[in-house]
Amino acid sequence: MKRTIKKYLGEITLGGIDGLVTTFAVIAGSEGAGFSHKIIIILALANVFADGFSMAVGVYFSAKCDKWNNDKSCFDIALSVFSSFVLFGVAPVLVYIFNAKYDLLISSIITGSLFLIIGALKGVVHHHNFIKQALQTLFFGAIAALVSLTLGYLLSNVIK
Repeated sequence: MKRTIKKYLGEITLGGIDGLVTTFAVIAGSEGAGFSHKIIIILALANVFADGFSMAVGVYFSAKCDKWNNDKSCFDIALSVFSSFVLFGVAPVLVYIFNAKYDLLISSIITGSLFLIIGALKGVVHHHNFIKQALQTLFFGAIAALVSLTLGYLLSNVIK
């Protein structure tokens, strides 16, 4: 089991980072637009599964799969990406599902913590400075969330 997980760490970091970025961007944009928690949960979960599936299909059919495919099947690579995308992508939504107080703040803390963890893992996998990779992943994830939050707010005031 350990050997299998280690074998797919690259795919796990790829799916995990993308799952966090896209799902939290949906949450931030929805919050910026002032959507209800029900709508935020629906949009975020739809994103997690549809975008995770799309990413897995893209990886499966991409030329990269052939390059990665030393001793791994394209199906296993796609499954690893999808599973990681869903696992990490669901995390920011859980706060909304349980209807906690200060949802966006708590979701931001959870997401930021996971960005640091998955970024550090990315550094280890690719033999880079894990602290630098953790901070870089957090930084770019935060930028994506701020862009989405701002656009959600601005567009909700422009589109009637």
